[in-house]
Parts: sequence; C-alpha cells; structure tokens
Amino acid sequence: MKRIGILLLCGLLIFTVAMCGCTTATETTTQPQTNANTNTNTQIQNQIKPQVLTLGAQNDFKDSFESKSLVFDTLMKYNDDFSPKPNIIESWEVSKDKKTYILHIRKGVYFTNGKEANADVVKFSLEYWAPYRYCRYIKYLDSIEKIDNYTLKLKFKEPYAPLLEELPRIYLTLPETVDDKGNIIKWIGTGPFILKEYQKGQKAVLVRNDNYWNKEKIPKIEKVIWKVIPDENARIMALKSGAVDAIGVTEHYLSVPAQRIPELQKTPGLKVMIADKGTIETYCFNYKKGPLTDKRVRQAIAYAIDREGISKNLFNGIPQPTGHLLLPEFKNGPKNVKPYYYNPEKAKQLLAEAGYKDTNGDGILEDKDGKPLRLTLITGNTQMERDTAVYIQKNLRDIGIDLNIVCLEKKARKERAKKGDWDICRTHPWVAPPVRYLKWRCMDDGYDSFGIKFGVNDRVKELINIIYTGSDEEIKNAWNELWKIEYDFCPATGLYVRPRVFVFKDNIKGFRFDPDVGCIDLSNVTIE
Repeated sequence: MKRIGILLLCGLLIFTVAMCGCTTATETTTQPQTNANTNTNTQIQNQIKPQVLTLGAQNDFKDSFESKSLVFDTLMKYNDDFSPKPNIIESWEVSKDKKTYILHIRKGVYFTNGKEANADVVKFSLEYWAPYRYCRYIKYLDSIEKIDNYTLKLKFKEPYAPLLEELPRIYLTLPETVDDKGNIIKWIGTGPFILKEYQKGQKAVLVRNDNYWNKEKIPKIEKVIWKVIPDENARIMALKSGAVDAIGVTEHYLSVPAQRIPELQKTPGLKVMIADKGTIETYCFNYKKGPLTDKRVRQAIAYAIDREGISKNLFNGIPQPTGHLLLPEFKNGPKNVKPYYYNPEKAKQLLAEAGYKDTNGDGILEDKDGKPLRLTLITGNTQMERDTAVYIQKNLRDIGIDLNIVCLEKKARKERAKKGDWDICRTHPWVAPPVRYLKWRCMDDGYDSFGIKFGVNDRVKELINIIYTGSDEEIKNAWNELWKIEYDFCPATGLYVRPRVFVFKDNIKGFRFDPDVGCIDLSNVTIE
C-alpha cells in the first residue's frame, strides 16, 4: 500500500507539472508580448540561416585568377587610391636612395596545413611569383637577406621605386604547392576560404577558414559554391530562377551585359551594384603592317568613333564614354594629355592627308594605287563586344573605311591575335596602378594574345627604366612624356569605361568592390 501511495503521489505531481506547463504556454500565446517573442524567434532563425553563397561564374575556378583571392593572401593590399597597405607584410622601411627595403612579416599567419608563413615562405614567394605576376623588381634585385624569422632585407642594384606597389600582386604560397610554370597545384593557402571540392568546368566548393589570421575579415559566409556558367544570358537566367545567388562577382571586368542592366534593376528580388570606376574597353591598331602603319590612319579611326553614341544608344548610358587609355584620376594616369573624341571631319582630313580618296564614288576610300581601305577587326563574341563592333563599323563607313568584323571565342581570338593577322583588335585595357602594365605590355612592340604591345619605340623603354629607378620628380616627368608618346603615336584607343557590376538577390548584404579588381572580398557579406 505504501508503494501504491507513492506511485499515486508521483503521478499526481507529474500531472500537475504538465498542466502548469500547458497553462503557461497557453497564457503566453494570449499575452501582448506574443509579437515580441515572435520577432525574437524570427531573429534567431535569421541568425542561424545557412550562410551558403552560390556564385554564377563565367570561368572555371582554377582558371580564374580572381578565385585565388578566396584561398590565398597577397603580401600587401591596395587602398582605394591604389597606394599599398599592410597585409602579410605588416610594416616596412625604405632607405633614402630606394635601394634597400626592410620588410616586417606579420606573426601568427598559418597555412591550412598548419605550416607558418615565415620569412622563408615570403622569400620564396617574392622570388617565385615576380615573373608570373609581371613584377619588374626581380630584374633589379641584388639579394634577399633573412634577418630573422619575420624580417627580410631586400637590396637592389640601383634605386627601385615601385616595389611596394608591386607587392599586392604577389601571392603567399608554399614551395610544394606550385609547379615550375607559375601554376598552383595544391590549393593550400592562408586566406579566408578553403577549397574542399573541385570539378573542372563545373563547380568548386569552398568552406570558411575559421582559423583565418585576419579576425576582422573572417567571413560570415560559411560556404561558397562557384558554379560555372559560361554564357552571359544563361547566368542571368540562373540568377532569376534562384539557381545562383549572385553574378558578376567572380570576374574582374564587366561580365553582365550592359544592355540588360536596366531590366535587372527593375526585377523584383534583385539588386544591382555598379562600380564608379573601371577599366576601359580598348581597341589596338596593327601599327607594324598594313594600312595602319600610317599614324594618320590610326588617329583618323580614333576620331571617327562616336563613343557617346555607343554608350547612349547601345548600353543605356551605363558605361562612361572616354577616348583615354586609362582614367586620369588614377595615380600616374594620363593627366597631361587630352583624350581622342568624336570628330568625323578631322578623321576625314587625316585620311585625305594620308593620300586616300574615293575615286569611284562607292563610299570607300582608295590609296594612291587604287586599293580600297578595307580593314579587319577581331573581337570577342559577347553581346556587348558584338554590338560595339557593329556600331564602330558604321562609324568607319561614314568616313570611307570598310570594316570586316570577326567575332571569335576567347581561345581562337587569342591565337589569331598572336599571329598579327588583323588590323584592329580588342585588347586588354591598361590597369591601375599603371606601373603594373609596363612590364607586361610596354617593353616591346611584339604581338601577344591581346593584340600588339605598347613599346612603340626605344624612348618608351628608356622612360620605363626611369619610372622604375628614378627620383620622384624624374618618375613624374617620365610618366608625362610616356603618355604624350602613346597618345600621339596612337597604338590604341579607348572606347568606354567598363565598370564592374554585381547583381544579386536582395536578401544578401555587404558586397563591396575591392580596389584590386582581381580580389573578391566577401568579408562582410551576409544572407538574411
């Protein structure tokens, strides 16, 4: 009986507690505080929402240099004005003669395999990456001395001014993670994400590096899916359907068709971000053979292009028209020269001075031997590239030039560009800071996969040497003279600024344009 009584008492207590619990819940749902509790629950749900970001990308993950910024650090970074700022190199000292640099390496930086980023690793990275990242310091470097585990002394054979501007180009990598051709073979870095899965030409999956050394920049995003969608319109469809969360983020150039930006701006659930600066869409001229060996013909074409018409009539005024090769506001930009502008009458005058006439009345000019002025333009196969070429075709027809347009996919275009089998070629634009461009495309006048280089004469090469080794005043004067030569010689002409454009779901916050267009900064991105 005693046992039965105890059991009955326990049962009564359980029943009472259960009833009290039910009463409390019921009372809570009928109180005015219900909305507050609901809001709190919603906030909690938002906080625990999976932070998985799917990016629609034009290019394969490992073939894209932008992707490296997710996994690897660079030795330094750029401020918005392209002045260098600390990163792995946290401080530095420069001798007055600019022949000695002391680099202090940040402590506590580790690769995801546990190895420390010390002076030996930084020394290797400096020596390895320079030629592959078009950094000219390697030519002038005399020695790199390890002072201690976190300090290096760089000595140069002669004064070398732009070292710090080049260090944001240098990846921090372990020797065993690269081959002897500038390729990363093991994606083990110190950056904010870790590459976990890779399917060539299809996708890559990255997870957050929770041990990332830069605590202020540890991403909120836990996983990034890099989904390869080569076609620009297919990427837009994928965004609208929800298959991806953002497009344009993975490319260092404008990869969203400008014609479709107004449509995307009006699409519910999407947000469009347009950078206020960018690189310039540029056509180069084959000044080594054919009709464009005559400077007057090159200049005539530059004056014949209606850049404002292209921007307004084709692209809703989104790209800023310009006849510059680089925006003057950038450091060492072409501030001392005037851009080419739309002046068809001046273009016709230059062609007449070059000896061209329309002798048969067909609207196409002929040279003194009666040969029609027919040119070939090779360009890309995107909608924006095709439309631009067709518009310019009409501009040139108006001054008596017959332009044949050849639109090619990237690989075929690069192969033909290297052969010099063209008159006009869509080329790689100048980049900021422009010192980065000099070693890459200004040291000679040869053909490359982007057309023809800008080393138009020996004086350009002399000026480049001054830019690398001169005093501040000598460097300033050298840049001014270099721009005068390039603009007068007219090896190329700018068309319009191609700003980077991000398009993404409107529940995503925190995107920003890094000054370095090759860097993807997801540090403040969150999904609500």
